[in-house]
Amino acid sequence: MKTPLAYLYEEYDVKSGDLKKSYLWSFHPNQLSYLNDLKNTTHHIKITPLFAGEPVEEYKGLSKYDSKRLTEANNGL
Repeated sequence: MKTPLAYLYEEYDVKSGDLKKSYLWSFHPNQLSYLNDLKNTTHHIKITPLFAGEPVEEYKGLSKYDSKRLTEANNGL
């Protein structure tokens, strides 16, 4: 069995589904004790294991910053 190199932690708003928090950890977050309000509120959490050998986006030899490309990739942000 392959061992993940990292874990992507994502926490979403339960009502709207919007992403509230996102972390990249080198360990599996097996305890959620940092959630102080765990007893009082509902959480929607996704933990995604990340493995080596998956497709990677790589850009080589870039000589200038292309803001148009960045804007198109992020829906106008």
